[in-house]
Formats: sequence, C-alpha cells, structure tokens
Amino acid sequence: MSGLRAGAAVADITPTQPVRLAGFMARQPTVPPLVVADPLQVRVLALQDGDTTGLLAVFDLVGMSAAFAGPVRLAIATATGVPVERVMTSCTHTHSGPDTLLGMDLYAGYVELLTLRAVEAAQTAVAALRPVSVGAAEVAVPLDLAVNRRGFPHEPRLQVVDLLAGTERVATVVGVGIHPVTHGPDVHVITADWVGHCRVAVEAALGGTALVVAGALGDVNPPGGDGYDRSGGGAALACSVGTAVAGLATTAAKQTKDVGTGLALSHRTVELPVAQAELSRLVSGGADAVVTELFTWSVGDLLLRSLPGEALSGFAAALPRPGTTVDVGLAPVWQGYLPHPDLMGGGYEDELGLGADAMSRLLVALGAA
Repeated sequence: MSGLRAGAAVADITPTQPVRLAGFMARQPTVPPLVVADPLQVRVLALQDGDTTGLLAVFDLVGMSAAFAGPVRLAIATATGVPVERVMTSCTHTHSGPDTLLGMDLYAGYVELLTLRAVEAAQTAVAALRPVSVGAAEVAVPLDLAVNRRGFPHEPRLQVVDLLAGTERVATVVGVGIHPVTHGPDVHVITADWVGHCRVAVEAALGGTALVVAGALGDVNPPGGDGYDRSGGGAALACSVGTAVAGLATTAAKQTKDVGTGLALSHRTVELPVAQAELSRLVSGGADAVVTELFTWSVGDLLLRSLPGEALSGFAAALPRPGTTVDVGLAPVWQGYLPHPDLMGGGYEDELGLGADAMSRLLVALGAA
C-alpha cells in the first residue's frame, strides 16, 4: 500500500531510584534524593510509505552517547523489523535527567528500563500507523524568548509539522532551539523542563501527540538565569517558556501548507577527525576519529535533518534550508557542541566538541557552501 502513514506513541522513562542529574558540572550533590517534578518520556513518531518505514524516537535526556543510543536503536530495530539505519534517536536535552552520556551513577536496571520503554513506544507507534496528510509552517521566535548567551546575532525560528488523519491530528512535531535549563544547578528534581509544559499545552490545544525536537540550541537559552550559562529560574519559568513556545506552535499550526507526498529516508556516515584537546578527547572517548551518522528524511518539501550534537546558532545558519527544514539535534547521538569553525572564540562550547577541522568537514557533509 502506497501513501504516507504515521503513528505516534509515548512511554515513561522516569528513573525509579536516585541518579546523577546530568547537565551541570557544578551541581551538588551529584546524586540527590529522587524527587520527580514531572515525568521523563520517550516519544516515537513512525512514518511509512509502502515498504519504507522510519522511526524517530525523542528522549527526555540530556543526550545519549553511542554506548547508549546504539543498543537502544538495535533493540527497536529488532522488535519492529525496521532497519537500524532508519531508526533515529534524539534527545530534548533536559539538564534534569539521568546521565546517559558517560553513564555515571546509573542504578542497575535503568538502562533496561530505558530500552524496554523505547521498544514499547516504537511498537505502539508502528501498530498505530494510518494514512495522513502533512502540513508544515515556520514562524519567528522572539529574541527575548531565545537568548543567545554568547551575545551573537541570531534569528531564531520555530517549525511545526502537522500530521493529520482526516480531521484528526496524529502528531505535531515542534522544532526549536532553546536550552532546557530553566531548572539550574541548584535545583535537584527530575523534570523535562520547559519541553514538558510545551507538549502538554500543544496537545491540549491541538490534540494528537506532540514531539519537541531540539534545533540549534547550543548557545541559546531561555530568558532569565544568571551568568554566562544563563540557567535557572525554576518551575515558574519552565511553565512560562513552555507555554510561550506552545503558543507559537499552535499559531504556526494554523498556517501550515501541504508539503506534498513521497517519503524518502537517507542515511550515510562521515568520518570526522578529533582535535588533540583534552575535552575533544573526552567527547570522542579517546579516539583519533569518530564515525558520524547523518539522517536526511523528506516528505515532499519537508526535510528532517539530523545534527549529531548541540549545534550553535552560527553553525545552523550556515546550512542550506530547502523547503521547510527541521533540524533534529543530538541525533542519533551526542558528539559535543557543533560550533561554526569561523566563530570559535574559546568558550567552553568550542572546547567541548570534536574541533574546528571536524566542524569544517561536517558542514561540507551537510551541504554548506
């Protein structure tokens, strides 16, 4: 049967025992008592056209190293029959969830829980596949909602992808780049941060299942907070940012235009060199080079493009943006920050990555001039 079909599902990945909260090196204690402000989730979108099926799994995690994402993707592929190169993992980048980068202080059984719930969500999404039409729109994000913490000029945008089965909404994908750090290092709770509030508001307004994917958030924070990091603010800020982003998304959903038909899923790899710097070697696990997977999914004029880390706004601005382009960050794994090599000025975002040579090669691989 030809024609695009889609399904979506949600599963809970909230830790049930105390874990190290990843995202802030300054957070003390590193393993606080377990307090859950709101659940962490994995949300899966299944797309299918004829014999071609792709699965996008978005986790409420700071990011996943290959050591975590690889087995999860393989388990999803094995359970669903979808080839692993068509299983794309991504993370919302909450700084208030378990450490799935280095794997420090995870209790026995959490990896199994994470994998099991991801598989369950993927199977449910595939079982829910039904014919859909796809619309997309893009709107500007106010500069006081998406603050470039380095002071660089940027033009933040938000993309909405609407998947409708007749008049019923199957899913809404929201693409935007704002760091989920409203709960700073002094807050010791499990939370999806503003992303959770955004999804709840979008679903209340539109129905269906909402997925939020991280765009170029590497140097972009929500308003408020202190210092260079601009983190903090707490639950009230998380709610206000999430509600504001949801308002932009629901407005954009009223402006969507049909993107056309035809699902195409591209997967390729590129080898990137690793700089000799200490933090670069931390990102690569000590390797001299890393193999990076790149996903390019399209439906008509819509493009979903993976970025293998935290893209800074200058990096993303250099990329071509045909049609409506949604950047899916931290996908399929986290390989550090992704700065533009010409804009590297010595901040920690420039150091905690693979290095300037790797970024130059990655830009070329992604089609930048």
